[in-house]
Amino acid sequence: MGLFDGFKAMKEVNKIKKGGKGNLSIAQITNLIINLPDAKAKLSSEEFNQIYNLFNELQKCNTKMELDKEGYYNTAADIITKFDKIAPYEKYGGGNELEYSFMMDEIHRNEEKKIEKVKEILEDNILPEELEYANVVADSSNGIVTRVDAKKFIKVLHVYSIYGKEQAISEFEKISKYLIDNNGAIKALSQISYLLGVMNANQIITQNEMEELSQRYQDNIMKLLTSNN
Repeated sequence: MGLFDGFKAMKEVNKIKKGGKGNLSIAQITNLIINLPDAKAKLSSEEFNQIYNLFNELQKCNTKMELDKEGYYNTAADIITKFDKIAPYEKYGGGNELEYSFMMDEIHRNEEKKIEKVKEILEDNILPEELEYANVVADSSNGIVTRVDAKKFIKVLHVYSIYGKEQAISEFEKISKYLIDNNGAIKALSQISYLLGVMNANQIITQNEMEELSQRYQDNIMKLLTSNN
């Protein structure tokens, strides 16, 4: 599943999380919750081969199902359980391994809390394709943005695909603060300008919004520099 196919699936998930229904296949859900690069890096060859084989088997399940919240989380929980029987899901779920391990421990101890914990896991799950796109963002920036910074930024696209523009702009505020705190105001200014352009290219913000936000960040950074002198 490519990046934009992934975003389409996330938009269906967004409909579901807002209380509606979305059309998703088992193949799509599997793509959203399984990170094969992590599995390859963290599992033994035998475990990875089993995970890979199960992943490919589930990719054949392309029939779209109309799902509400309960249906989506139940289906995701069933898929996670299948993979977790082969190797601990927290190692390749695409999130914080330690945090996921606690959640999976809770699932193992209490079946009744299974769906609740799966919800927590899926809310923050970043697509492997999104991480690949982060590298494209960095490599296309002519050195303005590092891959590490781009991976922080990609959360903006992820949030947009689930929650929409306002939440994405709010998430960008956090990324901007991170860039200023870690890279310095002058460097951060060029990084913020570039990343606003990426948001515009992905139709998260309009040209006018990009220019307004760029001016606002520039003004705020100049005030910050002035106050520090």
